[in-house]
Amino acid sequence: MATQSLQFFCNLLKGTLEPRLSALLWMGVFAALFLVVLMPQPLGILALVAVTILRLIFSVGLEPTLFLLGAFNVCNKIIFLISFVGNRGTFTRGYKAMVIDFEFLYHLIYLIICCLGVFGHVFFYSLL
Repeated sequence: MATQSLQFFCNLLKGTLEPRLSALLWMGVFAALFLVVLMPQPLGILALVAVTILRLIFSVGLEPTLFLLGAFNVCNKIIFLISFVGNRGTFTRGYKAMVIDFEFLYHLIYLIICCLGVFGHVFFYSLL
């Protein structure tokens, strides 16, 4: 019994699943998608995101999934920074106003750390 459970956890760490667990995970993806389509509630969307990330981890592996999520985070932060600067009117005030604005610098440093996490080393994420 102990050997079977140890083998089960070793397979989970390798990223391989038994066919029954894989089918269960696919059912979870479709059930969460069905809930989001029928009733778009925040909890259903969160469940869909969580199950999709788990499915990605077991389909393509942990490292490509982390790279994909990190790239999505970088794109999201770039869009946020452009929107942030545009809404504050910093484009019209010049670069000096951008350097003085502490909140802009905070988000810029956040973006730099995210880029270092994606393209440099994963441990840069620990700074966030």
